[in-house]
Amino acid sequence: EDRDRLAVSLLEKFKSKLKSKSGETPSESSKVEKNDDSDNDDSWITHKFACEEKDPVLAKDASTKDDD
Repeated sequence: EDRDRLAVSLLEKFKSKLKSKSGETPSESSKVEKNDDSDNDDSWITHKFACEEKDPVLAKDASTKDDD
């Protein structure tokens, strides 16, 4: 029961940290050097995740004789 309360309190603390950082832009929160790998660096919270958008590649049907 103590572990559950501890987990919930840590989750609430993390949620409040996310809410407070959500309004900041990455330039505001990047006061820490990029080469600093300390555990107290919260810059990852405001990092915008972006991935490449690729069109889907369709599989060829092996049962057909037409090869494009």
